[in-house]
Amino acid sequence: MDFNIKDYGAVSDGMTVNTEAIQKALEEAANSNCKIVYFPCGTYNVNPDSIIVPNDVSLVGASETNSIIKGPGRANLGAGIQLGIRCTVSNLYIRDFEIGIKNTKYWNKIYDCRIYMNTIGIQLIDSYICKIKNNELTFNGIGLIIASEAYECIVKDNIIDNNNLGLGI
Repeated sequence: MDFNIKDYGAVSDGMTVNTEAIQKALEEAANSNCKIVYFPCGTYNVNPDSIIVPNDVSLVGASETNSIIKGPGRANLGAGIQLGIRCTVSNLYIRDFEIGIKNTKYWNKIYDCRIYMNTIGIQLIDSYICKIKNNELTFNGIGLIIASEAYECIVKDNIIDNNNLGLGI
């Protein structure tokens, strides 16, 4: 059993702000044996710095082209998704944030995502033993930035294209 964000009141119309519904699903998942929060196809608007993924919880979309987490625009400060420890993000389309995915923890996985139109696509700071695999990072200011104490991170088979700067280290 997973935690479908629509069961918590999320609306995939591309207009409704779904921050509260998604955070409720994340909290429920964190306190259960099933640690998967599921995003069906649709566009889910959220506020920046509002999706804080608890330790051991995974965000899984139906499709990296049709399960969209959308922010208010790149000029707004804040991350779309902030990861705890041992989190997974897969099959999601993340767009219109200052930072698409912010990873400051360890043992996290980000794969099969489309990360588009953010100031920074993925930011790894103080990140240990993480995997970034099979993602498409396009039309971001910086596709992927690796800074300050990031080690044993595997970055493999990603498409990093049409960014102002593809990779910042």
